[in-house]
Amino acid sequence: MGLLRRHIGAFIPVPLNTALRGELLTHMLADSTPIAIVCDDNLLVDVSKISHGSRSTAHIIVVGGQTGSDSQPRVAFGDLMSVGCGTLANRSFADLALINYTSGTTGRSKESWASHQMAVGFADSPIWSLGMTLDDIAFSPLPMFHVNGLFTTFLSSLRVGGHAVFTPRFSATLFWDQVRESQATLLSIAGLNHGDPLNRSASDTDRDHAVRAAIVVPAPPADYYDGFVERFGFPLYGGLRSHRCRRTDRCSAR
Repeated sequence: MGLLRRHIGAFIPVPLNTALRGELLTHMLADSTPIAIVCDDNLLVDVSKISHGSRSTAHIIVVGGQTGSDSQPRVAFGDLMSVGCGTLANRSFADLALINYTSGTTGRSKESWASHQMAVGFADSPIWSLGMTLDDIAFSPLPMFHVNGLFTTFLSSLRVGGHAVFTPRFSATLFWDQVRESQATLLSIAGLNHGDPLNRSASDTDRDHAVRAAIVVPAPPADYYDGFVERFGFPLYGGLRSHRCRRTDRCSAR
């Protein structure tokens, strides 16, 4: 799900977690004051209810299914695609590119603004640190509202002309099967605290994959790497986790 917000003559995307409901979704819709809301048809009931209750005048753009017939202005995403994009505005690296929201663990979720330079900086991290090329398939279990999924996996793949593969949600049980099925050569993971591969029993299929490297943010402890590399056969690159900076270094205990 995503929002479009007007900012100094431009339309700014605001990606949201599709699992949001109730007060948190109401807060983000009210706080971001969108001019348009883009959502799948299975989210339309929740989005329409909250949008109507907050007296939002935002258009609702529906991906798939029916657009409905109440007073809220709606349009099918497919109809927009047939119209074309019109004239593209000239933007600089310093201009605002995207707004996302913090997780809300220390209070109400807050806006985090990303410039075009920040987006490109995040995207370039795996390109120069992993030597990413158009032959690579980047896999991420992280959502598109997360900077790791959106910038470090999706945008970086676009910049080199490669491929990106995403899953609907993270599953520690299915993770390696999904990696093998996608034929991924690069992984991008935000932390190993949940579903750590080394916490699972060793298997004959541990090296049955095409992965040649992975970015892990934040970097795990130094004594983790040797065991991981020996078992899975590819190096890890650790990054600093911050909305305002991005650096990726080779992780090695040797």
